Amino acid sequence: GGEGGVKGGEEAEREKRKEERVRAGRVEVKFVCEEEVRERNELNSHERPYVYVYVTTVSDVESYKQVVRPKLKKWTSTLTEKGHEWLVLWVTTRTDEKRKTRKGPSYKVLEKIRGDFSGKKEKI
Repeated sequence: GGEGGVKGGEEAEREKRKEERVRAGRVEVKFVCEEEVRERNELNSHERPYVYVYVTTVSDVESYKQVVRPKLKKWTSTLTEKGHEWLVLWVTTRTDEKRKTRKGPSYKVLEKIRGDFSGKKEKI
């Protein structure tokens, strides 16, 4: 009698884990330009942005300091004041070996971004 119950419990647990994997397997993402969001004031709750993403490919520290950082500071401040979530996505296009060893110029840009903005969010 008791053995069937254990087997049934194990099967139920496996099914539950399988179901959780299926539910977490896909997330539909729609990227919308910020101007489009501003133009459409009467968005339904499911159409409103959940997170704003700033994508940058800056590859040197000077360009980051002179151009990207001021824009990022203004952008994150505005979004934070409005209670919006934000994410900075840094995409490197460099494939040199120095970047992989955390000593190259690309890695230094990442460290600058992290230093400037990680205190403002839980994760960066």
